[in-house]
Amino acid sequence: LRPENIKKGVSIMGIIGTHDGFVPGPLDIYNRGSWGNGYSQSSIVDASSEGHETYNSNNIEIVSYKRVSGGKAAYRFSVRISKNGELFNLSPYKSVNVMFSDPDFNTLSERVVTLEVPGVLQTTGSITGAEQTLTLNLSAINVTGVIQLRAKVDQNNSVFIHRVWFT
Repeated sequence: LRPENIKKGVSIMGIIGTHDGFVPGPLDIYNRGSWGNGYSQSSIVDASSEGHETYNSNNIEIVSYKRVSGGKAAYRFSVRISKNGELFNLSPYKSVNVMFSDPDFNTLSERVVTLEVPGVLQTTGSITGAEQTLTLNLSAINVTGVIQLRAKVDQNNSVFIHRVWFT
C-alpha cells in the first residue's frame, strides 16, 4: 500500500491516498492528456499535410487548414487514430467513440464532422461548442484498419479532442 496507489484523500490502514489521475482501461486510447496502455502521441496524428495538432495537458488541439476549391475557401482537419501508427483489429469492438469540442463555435456557420473507418463505414454529425461524443458502430464489420476523424468548417479554427475509447 503506497499513497500513489490509493485514491486521493482516502485513508486505508492509516495511509492517505494521493492518486487523482486517470487509470486507463483496456478500451481507452486517450483521456484528457493521459494515454491508454499501448498508446502514445503516435496514436493520433494529422492525416493532412497542411494542418497540425498540439498535445496539451487536457486535450489534443487540432488546427484546421485552408483548402481552396473552385475559388471558395474551406477549412478542414483530419486526424488518423491508430495503435501507435499500426492498424487496429477492429472486430473485437462494438464501437469507437471520440469526445471533442470546438472553442470557436460561436463564430462558425458550417460545422460538419465525420468519424470513419476509411473505405468501410462512417458516421457524420455537427460540431457544437459544448463537449460532445461521436460514436461509430463497429459491430457489423470485421476489418483491420485505422480510424479517422475529419471535419469541414467555414473558417480557420481549432477542435479539441478530449477522449477516444472503444466499447
